[in-house]
Amino acid sequence: MKLFERLKKKILSKNEGSRAYKLDKARSFDCKKVKYVTERAESGETVIGREGYINVVNDVLSVCCEAKVVFESDAAELFCGELLSLGGVIFTGYDRIAERERTVVCYYEYYRKV
Repeated sequence: MKLFERLKKKILSKNEGSRAYKLDKARSFDCKKVKYVTERAESGETVIGREGYINVVNDVLSVCCEAKVVFESDAAELFCGELLSLGGVIFTGYDRIAERERTVVCYYEYYRKV
């Protein structure tokens, strides 16, 4: 399996603006558990959900918290970037739920490896 993963990384698109790259990047966050989700605005960050997960189905990325969808966007049109601490991810794109452009930050649950 490791050989296939290394081969896949070499084959993947390196162009950050391409549809294939954005889809692969979004799929890499699938099934991640999040501690809380915030929305970024000019005035600062506001918590919009706690205890949830990131899900990618049919090329649609959705962030679900407390049994409701707080952010949903087409994965091919979404900007994804991990935080420098690798403790979360930033999604910027058109949100189908709020029907406007949004930036949300999802902070991962912390698991201590023993």
